[in-house]
Amino acid sequence: MKDKQKKREINKLNDAKKAQIRNDKFNSKADPVLDLLGNASRSHPERLKDIIADLKNKSVEIIYRSDEALGYSPGLREGIPGQIIIHENASISAWEHEYIHFLNDEERGFLGMKSLYDSNYRVLTEVNAYTKEIEFVKSLGKNNDKIIKQLKQNFFEEFKYIIENFGDITSTDLIDRIKNFKNL
Repeated sequence: MKDKQKKREINKLNDAKKAQIRNDKFNSKADPVLDLLGNASRSHPERLKDIIADLKNKSVEIIYRSDEALGYSPGLREGIPGQIIIHENASISAWEHEYIHFLNDEERGFLGMKSLYDSNYRVLTEVNAYTKEIEFVKSLGKNNDKIIKQLKQNFFEEFKYIIENFGDITSTDLIDRIKNFKNL
C-alpha cells in the first residue's frame, strides 16, 4: 500500500514539474494553446465532439497524426469537402482553427485544389482562423501574451509563405484586415 502511495506522490510531483516546464517554455509552436489548456478531449470534450460530429456528417476525412501536423486540405475536386489533418493531442484552439478553414471552404461551395493557388482566399482564411484563436485566448482572461505572440508569428509565417509562393494580396479589404490583425 505504501509503495502505491509513494508512486502516486512521485507522479504528482512529476506532473507538477512538467506543468511548470510547460508554463515557462512553450513546447508547441504550432499549437501553443496546447501548453495552456492541454488537449481538447480533456479541456473541451463536448465542443470537440460537436466539431468531429459535424465534420463526419459532412464527409470530411479526419487524419490523426502523432507529430504536430495541423491543416485543412481542400477536396481534390470542386464541390467535395477535404481533410482535416491534426495531431492526436491537439488543443481545442487548433481544432477550431482547422474547423474554420473547413467552414470557409464549405461557405464557398468547396473550391477544391484551385483554392490553394488563390493568395487572397488563403490569407483571408488564415486571418479568420488566427483571429478566432487569439480571441479565444484573450477570453480566458489570463496573461497569455506569449501565446498570442506565437499565434501572430505563426500567421505571419504562413502569410509570407503564401505570398512568396502564390502571389501578392490584391484585395484592399484583406490588407485592412491584416493591419487590424496586427493590433489584436
